Amino acid sequence: MFKDVDLVLVGHGSVLPYNEELMETFRRKIERRRLFRSVRIAFLQRSKPSLEEVLEELAATSPGRKVLVLPVFLAKGTHTLKDIPEILESYGENLKIIYGEPLGADDRIVDVLIDRAKATLMAAADKT
Repeated sequence: MFKDVDLVLVGHGSVLPYNEELMETFRRKIERRRLFRSVRIAFLQRSKPSLEEVLEELAATSPGRKVLVLPVFLAKGTHTLKDIPEILESYGENLKIIYGEPLGADDRIVDVLIDRAKATLMAAADKT
């Protein structure tokens, strides 16, 4: 479908390994759908690879390629409005970068939150 596009999922990064594991799980699940030329993960802080490292690799292997950068953040904030765009600006001459929006208040996320609330309440009821 988007076989001429490389997808880069950008996470915050953390000293805790779960953050990287979660991003890697997202990457694998999206990759299995075979929609993009490649699916990569990158981080802004503490975890590797950094967004700069991923963009450097993409620019080196095939200058001019189309790259969709998606922030895996719930809301707009300093990272999505300032930090990521500043990094992307540095690579605009070598890559065709498209920058997406954070997740936001999507109804599918609301459904997940409701499911988690129900599961938590049921588990709590089982303990009493």
